[in-house]
Amino acid sequence: MKKLIIFFTIAALLQTSMASAQAERNKQFDFWIGKWDLYSGGSQMGTNTVDSILDGNALEENFVEFPPDPFHGKSLTSFNYATQKWEQTTVDNRGHHSFFVGEFKNNAMVLTRNFSNAKSEKRKQRVTFYNITRNSLDWTFATSSDEGKTWSTLYTVHYKRQG
Repeated sequence: MKKLIIFFTIAALLQTSMASAQAERNKQFDFWIGKWDLYSGGSQMGTNTVDSILDGNALEENFVEFPPDPFHGKSLTSFNYATQKWEQTTVDNRGHHSFFVGEFKNNAMVLTRNFSNAKSEKRKQRVTFYNITRNSLDWTFATSSDEGKTWSTLYTVHYKRQG
C-alpha cells in the first residue's frame, strides 16, 4: 500500500511540475500581447493587436498596414508540446498562407519556414522578435536562398505599445 501511495504522490508531483512548465512555456510569447503602433523608417505604417485566446494556450494576431498599399493579416500562434516548438499559421488579404516554427532563445523569438518560390526554388523565411521590452520590440522578416547560411532582411518593424 505504501508503494502505491508513493507512486501516486510522485505521479501527482510530476503532473503538477509538467503543468507548471507548460504555463511558463505559454508565457514566452506574452510580450507580444497588446495593441501596438508599428513603425518602419521612422514613420507609422500600421497597427497590430495580439490577444491571448483559448485559456492562454494560443495567440491571435490582427495586423493592419496603412494605405497606399493596405495589407491585412491574421495569425494563430501556439506552443506544440509534442515538438517543443512554437508554431504560427498566418493568412492575409493577398491570399498568402504560411506556417512558421521556432523557439524563444537568447532573448529573441525566432520562427522559420521552408517554401518554394514561383520558380520552384527552395527558400527559407524567418521572422525574429528581438529588443523586447514591456513597451516596445523590433521585428524583422528575412529570406534565405542558401538553406539559412545567409539572410536578406526584407522588412524591419518597430513595435510601440499603444497607451
